[in-house]
Amino acid sequence: MLPEHFTLNTGARIPAVGFGTWQAAPREVEKAVEEALKQGYRHIDCAGTRRRLELGSESLALIEKTSF
Repeated sequence: MLPEHFTLNTGARIPAVGFGTWQAAPREVEKAVEEALKQGYRHIDCAGTRRRLELGSESLALIEKTSF
């Protein structure tokens, strides 16, 4: 069985499976992240500043609200 979480050297735990956005087309990132959060993803990899800027304030608020 695969682990559900990994423990970092800081003691913080992160989900073993994350949702990546690096190949998402422009303007699709916000919808994709919102749907991923609805489906239960809690590890959202928005690598790069450009991707973060594409996330609207509603998506960012949802990410902060559902973070553990």
